[in-house]
Amino acid sequence: MNKSKPIQIMQFFGDIIFLGLSFYIVIFSRNLTLESHIYPFSLAIVGLVLGSYIIGLYDRVAQDWKVNFFRILIVHASVFVFSVLMFYFFFSRISISPRTNLLLFFSISFVLINSWRYIFTKYKPLIQNVYVFGTGEDFNDLITYLKTNKDSYYHLVIFVDLEKLYIDDIKKEFKEITIDSQNLIVIDTDHPKIMQIKEYLYESIYKGVTYTELREFFETVMKRIPLSQIDELWFLTYIQRSATTSYMFFKRTFDLTFCLVLLPTFIIFPIVKLFMHLEDKGKLFIYQSRVGLVGRIIKIPKIRSRKYDDAGVMFGARDNPVSKVGNIVKPTRIDELP
Repeated sequence: MNKSKPIQIMQFFGDIIFLGLSFYIVIFSRNLTLESHIYPFSLAIVGLVLGSYIIGLYDRVAQDWKVNFFRILIVHASVFVFSVLMFYFFFSRISISPRTNLLLFFSISFVLINSWRYIFTKYKPLIQNVYVFGTGEDFNDLITYLKTNKDSYYHLVIFVDLEKLYIDDIKKEFKEITIDSQNLIVIDTDHPKIMQIKEYLYESIYKGVTYTELREFFETVMKRIPLSQIDELWFLTYIQRSATTSYMFFKRTFDLTFCLVLLPTFIIFPIVKLFMHLEDKGKLFIYQSRVGLVGRIIKIPKIRSRKYDDAGVMFGARDNPVSKVGNIVKPTRIDELP
């Protein structure tokens, strides 16, 4: 059903190949010895790949070239600063000398990675045609997303609101779908009308038709749980779960280490603030409420991506549209850095 995994794997190995190519270009262009530089450069490559993963370059929808450009820029700038700090101030024994070699490597890899990503996204391999049958709020949210966003893996062909058609009409819509490995049919299996045609659906499976459940597909595409699944009992179940001491220790250690790794990215904040000031002179940070440990409400800072500070309250797009700066910081996840 999900053809995003092969594409993610292709993106990963493509990055590895071009990072390796950048390394060899630096080695031969600067007349360096391979043995003494392979270890420190390998650490830099691991840092770039890890940073790419964290910032979302291997996500299912990470095929927007313009968004990826800023993501790759952030990763390269952050890992470069971090590498300089590590190699020259803390681990001088494995330094890359001189600094020009490191700067040259990051510059070449930045150009090559962006070029290869651009070519890859231009051809958009393995796109899957999607036919959606459902109703309700989750169905409408999914359709709106697929219609208004440039999803690189799923192409919405038709969508059918089950409440607006009779059983015979629904069967007719199903029969008009071409049996092809590129086609994916998304259905609301709990809907009474789908239950009435389940025999037909089972028969079509043997003909090569691929089905998936609406809520499962919703979570895959939207990266969140459908609202229809969340009720008082859902919160009761998950809030009462307590973490073990070992889990909390490793989580805290990871959080602190991750914060130190991302510390160099603070240089981005003044730049974002400058562009915000030029646009609307609004404040840089907003604070939103979240449910924390044992149900406690906590405040988290984020970079403002909309015209006004909504304090986490849902407004319509017309009431509080995404700002020009927000169109950059939101897709690239810069708004999550604080």
